Amino acid sequence: MMPEIVWIPTAVAFAVNFVVGGVWYGVFGKPWMAEMGLTEDIIKNEKWPTPAYLLAAVGSVVQALVFAAVMAWAKPTNLGAVMLLGLSVGLLAAFATIKHHSFGRKNWRLLFIDGGSDVAGFLGMALVFGLWP
Repeated sequence: MMPEIVWIPTAVAFAVNFVVGGVWYGVFGKPWMAEMGLTEDIIKNEKWPTPAYLLAAVGSVVQALVFAAVMAWAKPTNLGAVMLLGLSVGLLAAFATIKHHSFGRKNWRLLFIDGGSDVAGFLGMALVFGLWP
């Protein structure tokens, strides 16, 4: 049986997740670029940002929908439980990223930047669901 998803907070959670990712990489963008072997010149002269932003938006939508379904199934009863659920799902996503990066021999700095983005995004979404009336 499919859980009943509450659509307005799910849409807000998507937006919060997407914005948190933008802020996260705004703060950690230079070290992330260094670990990825990118420079500002490469980014400015390439056409890659548009597909990357579209994929990031689609990923944020999927994450928000999955988290909304998890919330509907788990039925947490207070803000603390919602935040713990957000942290748990965020760590799950982060360690999936870390696992794949580690086989690519990526630096730990990159692993924590990318994985931390997932944790922060899910905590942001949890806050939306936890505070939604």
